[in-house]
Amino acid sequence: MWTRRAFLAGAGAVLAQPALARDRASELQGLIEAATSRREVVRLPAGVVATRGLTLPSGARLVGAKAGTTLRLVGEGPLLYARNADRIGIEGVALEGSRADGHDGGLVEMANVARLTIEACVIADAPRDGVRLTACGGRIANSTIRKVGRGGLFSLDSGGLLIENNLVEQCGDNGVQIWGSAQRADGSRVIGNRIRAIRNRSGGTGQYGNGLSIYRAGAVLAQKNRIADCAFSALRDNSGHGVRFLDNVCERSGETAIFAEFAYRDVAIERNLIDGAASGIQMVNFADHGGRGGVCVDNVIRGLHVYRDGEGKEWGYQCGVKVEAETLVARNRIDDAPWCGVLAGWGPSLKDVRIEDNVIRNAPIGVGASVAPGAGRASIRRNAFQGVRQGVVALRWDKAASGDLTREPNGFASLTVEANRAG
Repeated sequence: MWTRRAFLAGAGAVLAQPALARDRASELQGLIEAATSRREVVRLPAGVVATRGLTLPSGARLVGAKAGTTLRLVGEGPLLYARNADRIGIEGVALEGSRADGHDGGLVEMANVARLTIEACVIADAPRDGVRLTACGGRIANSTIRKVGRGGLFSLDSGGLLIENNLVEQCGDNGVQIWGSAQRADGSRVIGNRIRAIRNRSGGTGQYGNGLSIYRAGAVLAQKNRIADCAFSALRDNSGHGVRFLDNVCERSGETAIFAEFAYRDVAIERNLIDGAASGIQMVNFADHGGRGGVCVDNVIRGLHVYRDGEGKEWGYQCGVKVEAETLVARNRIDDAPWCGVLAGWGPSLKDVRIEDNVIRNAPIGVGASVAPGAGRASIRRNAFQGVRQGVVALRWDKAASGDLTREPNGFASLTVEANRAG
């Protein structure tokens, strides 16, 4: 990765001041190729440069003017494209899409770029994706991606991208997507970003409408992001292994704020603040997809609301935390859950869950645990309940199979209920 000093070294090749009405693609493409062959930086002028799509050769480095440079797409995209490159660098440039762009891809498209740098750029008005990457490594930082029709940043099969300190907003379907074509170690880090105003134009039951969407990509870290106003989830891991969601702030999620689902494995959800959602955290799909393993600890969950689907039915999982298999739920603070503070299992989907040392306030049920036929074991210890009608309740699906097990004998061998306290 270039340092800033190396990136800006030398006078480089300079494009003349733009004529706004003229497409300058041929001139600019020639300048980029010639400068790159001489290992020079391409320095763009201040103002708006209208251009058709440009192909960046390996080693190309584009730097915008201090007064501001905009490359405005004319016709079909992508605006910037590179493939099979060692290094590509873009710094301080605004990239603007075109309504006439009908191609099904990104305003910026890169494939097999080992060391990609996008620094201090603005990427806006893309009809579909803002940035679309395949098998790329490198860093995208201090940039803004906004007003895109589909996804802000889509990365498939990355080589350990660092995505940090960006603003991603006003996206039609997803903010940032880290996906794998198969289950694999990805290693991307998504740190310190602001993601907000993510809609769900394409519908579905969670494929779209998420701040950060992970699919089959393992060892991804999402830390210290602030994510707000997503139609579905702020953070969503579908089938990623070893994913870590740490120290994030998730506000006003339309559905579940943080979701680990389907064939996920060994996910850590720690020290997050969730303020406003239909459900706080879910780690589910053990029975049908084998999703299991991980920790859900030290999170703060508040401001949950009743969710109704398109048919007007209440959603039955209105819980602070819902988990199913081989999971520790500990030291969380959960306020105002519409149903259960913590729900352990659903029908037979329960195996070796520990619920310990949580503080649960103002909920009909503090902890609900499945005792439906086929359900496994749950241990419920040392939790504090305040303003909770029933501390621990055995459930068969959504129906109570007991009274409050903190006050009456526990007749279920699969449940351990010890040292919980009310008041």
